[in-house]
Amino acid sequence: MDDKKLSALMEAVRCGSLSKAAAELGYTQSGLTQMMNSLEDELGCAILVRSYNGIRLTPAGEQLLPFIEDAAGSLKRLRDEASQTAAGQVKPIRIGVFPSISKSWLPYILKEYKKKYPGSVIEITVGNMEMQSWLDKDTVDLVLGEESMKGGYKWIPLREDSYFGVVPRDHELADRGRVSVEELVQYPFIMSQILELKQKLRPLIKTPISEAIQINADDDAALLSLVEEGLGVSILPEMSLKGHSELVRVLELDPPIKRTVGIVLPRSVRRHVSDFVNFVKESDQSCI
Repeated sequence: MDDKKLSALMEAVRCGSLSKAAAELGYTQSGLTQMMNSLEDELGCAILVRSYNGIRLTPAGEQLLPFIEDAAGSLKRLRDEASQTAAGQVKPIRIGVFPSISKSWLPYILKEYKKKYPGSVIEITVGNMEMQSWLDKDTVDLVLGEESMKGGYKWIPLREDSYFGVVPRDHELADRGRVSVEELVQYPFIMSQILELKQKLRPLIKTPISEAIQINADDDAALLSLVEEGLGVSILPEMSLKGHSELVRVLELDPPIKRTVGIVLPRSVRRHVSDFVNFVKESDQSCI
């Protein structure tokens, strides 16, 4: 099965129109229509409903779409791997990673991994919730992040990471060793962009979390600087606080909140990506 057909189908579904998808992909509309007809013949069922208003998936198409997405990614990786192998090139391990993990854990992992695989090449891209789209587009081989990012991909949990309340050093809560989540969100709140934290906070407070948020920040270092300058309080995972806890006051939360950190990756990966994943799984996580 041709991965170009699968990729074209996914683009058509995204656009909701064969003509728009054809323009995006550089095909003629008739050429793209022939590709879709050929794909339906190969699959043995209709996957698209065509109308003057555009296209949509048939019930069979909706059922098959997750498998089509997985197959398209696998075929692209196979093509890329074969090309790299034929050229005698070492393809990098492309890692998407949360800022907190990139600063606290990943350097240790890579240092130890490079000792074992000195010829390996690593590419690191730091991001947040957009990293799932990086997997969709095959721009990274794996993501180191939270469980909320797993979507339809393979999820390998590694360890738990506790959240803490963070307040300015001169804040009225600064001398408290522990603070309730409900009490903390009564102050101007600086919110991380991580979806999983918002989900964890909702059942713990009476008022909507959106009413407490005054600033949203997608970078942990920037968020800590904002708290340090007295612009509000926040909640951050322990990994984000490593090396920065002296800038603010860190308080235990009541009740405690934790996140699960792990690896998100496609079902099929290249051998040295698999080697890296196995290495991370087997490594001593006490270093985090």
